[in-house]
Amino acid sequence: MTMLKSGSARLLALALGSTLALALATEGCQSLFTPEPARQYPLIRHTGPMPDFADDLDGESLELAAQRSLEYLSIINPDTRFEFGQRTVTSPQMAASIRRLVEIVRYERNPKRRAVMIRHEFDVYKGAGETEGGNVLITGYYQPEMNVRRQRDDTFRYPLYRIPDDLVRVDLGLFSSELEGKRISGMVEDGKLLPYHDRRAIDAGGALANRGLEIAWADDPFDVFILHIQGSGVLRFEDGEERFANYASVNGHKYQSIGKMMIAEGKVPREKMSMQALRQWFRENPQELERILFVNPSYVFFRVMDEGPFGSLGRILVDGRSAAFDHSLYPKGAMAWFTADIPQARDGIPAGTRRAGRFVFNHDQGGAIKGPGRMDLFFGKGRDAEAAAGVMKNPGELYYLLLKEKYMEMAGKDTE
Repeated sequence: MTMLKSGSARLLALALGSTLALALATEGCQSLFTPEPARQYPLIRHTGPMPDFADDLDGESLELAAQRSLEYLSIINPDTRFEFGQRTVTSPQMAASIRRLVEIVRYERNPKRRAVMIRHEFDVYKGAGETEGGNVLITGYYQPEMNVRRQRDDTFRYPLYRIPDDLVRVDLGLFSSELEGKRISGMVEDGKLLPYHDRRAIDAGGALANRGLEIAWADDPFDVFILHIQGSGVLRFEDGEERFANYASVNGHKYQSIGKMMIAEGKVPREKMSMQALRQWFRENPQELERILFVNPSYVFFRVMDEGPFGSLGRILVDGRSAAFDHSLYPKGAMAWFTADIPQARDGIPAGTRRAGRFVFNHDQGGAIKGPGRMDLFFGKGRDAEAAAGVMKNPGELYYLLLKEKYMEMAGKDTE
């Protein structure tokens, strides 16, 4: 066993350096003598009072979002395992759960009878996160729209980049089972894997300039930054053509929130922090823009497509139904139900909140969405989506649903 550990560490050292390899070897030795702590599950079987499962959106959007998950589950290995607390299911079993929920919602129009059926047939798992006022902090994201040019000029001089050919993505699980699911990005120089260029090096240092990587040019660096944060957007070219800029990759640096720093520096009060507040502050203080944006070293690369926006499962997101979670904790493509106060907007201006509850699907992930207590809800595109998503930061209750084993077996027989 010790030889196997050291062998894995030697392989990893070739790509990542001796420091990380030494850490792995040390962890391996400690695990021989230190009892493993009790495992913490991000989803816990819920046995308390059940949600009412009263959905505030239409059935068509639910079926469309469910179809997106079913498309993803149909193309992955059918032996892929998904964990719901201490229960493990395959991708076909998770698909059976989604199909059954859609059937119940489609054919049972009475909300109370529908809730009874869901409680009867499904196990409900509560997210193990904690936040004041709920078990999940819900933020929002949207698809920005921006005017761009194909060629640089004196006004449109801020680039959007495609994936550089020297960006290397490393699956660490290939080197050690202890790092399964972990990935890093970098570049190879003199036979060594090094961190890739950060935001400062790219935007101020010109690390990617004159390499033909630009897909479009924008006239506002803050708009470009927002596109990086949201992960996708609609590009309007000077000839009227519209294309989608969809997330393609990232430079591998850890996401850092500029909002937190601006609160700490007293730029914007915590209670007033929003996308709109940031935009207004930078309009009034343009000399600070570059310094503050460089606090976040993470940098996103895009691909131009005819459709979008695509989530991390490779499927088009559905307004109000698709959400981003930490994919290392929560099952990809799975369905959940949440309740929270949701901001409203009219003509691009926030207009209060309303209490909402609805079924959503784990279609996406984000650099800032880490841990069991985070969820990012996709609001769509347009001024109202931007206004609502920009102020969305409310606690909520989150539950994942999975057919009970008895009904899972029945669903399996129906598909044979």
